[in-house]
Amino acid sequence: MKKALVISFLLVAGLGLAAFAGPLSGSWEISMKFEDALVDQSPSHNNLNVLAVTSFDSILTLDYTTCGWTFGSTAIFDKYDFENLFFTAEGSVGAFGFFAGIDFNPQSTSFKNMVAAVNLSIAGVTVYGIGVVNNFAYNTSLTDPEIGIGYVLGGYGVAGDCSVYVEAQWNMKSKLSTVYGYGYDYLIDNLFVYDWCDGWSKGLSTVQSTCNAAWSGLDIYVEYPFSCATVLTKVNFDCAQGFDYICFEIDDISLGTNLDWLLLDDLNICFGVNYKQVCADIDLVIGDTVCFTPYLSLDMDPTGTIINGIALNAVTVDWDMGQGVVFKAGDILNRTFSSFRSDDDSNITYVSNYCFQYDGTLVSYGDATSVAAGWAYSAAGMCCYNTAYNEFIGLEIDGDACCGGAFDVGIYNWFTSVAQGSAAAVGGTLFDWQETTASLAVGIGSNTTLKTSLSLHNAGLNWIKVGAKFTF
Repeated sequence: MKKALVISFLLVAGLGLAAFAGPLSGSWEISMKFEDALVDQSPSHNNLNVLAVTSFDSILTLDYTTCGWTFGSTAIFDKYDFENLFFTAEGSVGAFGFFAGIDFNPQSTSFKNMVAAVNLSIAGVTVYGIGVVNNFAYNTSLTDPEIGIGYVLGGYGVAGDCSVYVEAQWNMKSKLSTVYGYGYDYLIDNLFVYDWCDGWSKGLSTVQSTCNAAWSGLDIYVEYPFSCATVLTKVNFDCAQGFDYICFEIDDISLGTNLDWLLLDDLNICFGVNYKQVCADIDLVIGDTVCFTPYLSLDMDPTGTIINGIALNAVTVDWDMGQGVVFKAGDILNRTFSSFRSDDDSNITYVSNYCFQYDGTLVSYGDATSVAAGWAYSAAGMCCYNTAYNEFIGLEIDGDACCGGAFDVGIYNWFTSVAQGSAAAVGGTLFDWQETTASLAVGIGSNTTLKTSLSLHNAGLNWIKVGAKFTF
């Protein structure tokens, strides 16, 4: 612990001295959670007479900017120790952009991981390279750490009406889908450390635990206009079997003037070496004043060639009542449905599952077998609320607080508890209330925000969380 305090002192003191030579900015965020000491999300284990501090986080972020470069450091303390200390540097030299980060575990004075990235944009083409070094055993085998290294090389650009994205991987997971969907800058901003759900995801897990950075894959994306739609073609090669798959993704297909109220939102067709997969989602084209959103898909037979009908998977309501008040509601009618089908009985079936995020937003998060029971991450990287809840009613209120600040209130009531990924999740009763969550954030001026939230379970109080964030 003494070493951790020394590192912390040097960090703060060093950057404090640097403040005399240039602008210094940052933030300090603290939060504390009081929870039933015996709670395990089961009503029979709630004991309202015992409240304990189950989590504590203190996150200090300092950024120093000079010569167009930003040098940052973040110190994270949890309930028990000085948990994380990482440094970042980001800037440019000419047409080249650079990013680097290194993460340490101060408690055991061990290296955790390091990432470096460079990109070059010239003549409408951007090329990038990202390398990662991970210490997979920083807290268990410090004398003989298990190191993993990997890197990717990619690029993208526009040629006429076509957009082309290419990335090759060496012992590292592909980053091309993120670059295509959200952009390179988003990837870099979220590559090193994430603030997901109710805590921090620390460290990288994008490489294998080996120092042999052998070639592992190649992805090619080509997006081009075709008739009345836009087509995205994805081709993947890997080191295990060479050619892996080719997919055609078509968005926003109009079904003609006689069916202008119906839109084939997504049509995805994939061909592998020994399978074909088809996925189709449909949207109803309705006026902006209507606040109901249905989630539809094609119900196809196992061959993937016959359409049996249209399935209504979920309905959400988002009604802006004015004066900063928004009413929200949602009902997942079909928690599990097979969108991709195999044509050769090889058990290649893609199951798309819906879940609600903390704000009630409905997302699809993939295969239920790959998700821990009760929680899930959506495709956009946001954390879903307890996936056993398939109905909710909520209210959000936004307004002005004192001294130029703002306040945000969110109240959500969750219904119908069922087994994760179970067929029994279909349907349920609206008034099978399980939990109420409420949050309040009040801004005091432009640089201080006070936060509190709580969860009330059907057996009593679950937890209360309080916190504050200061920016400077």
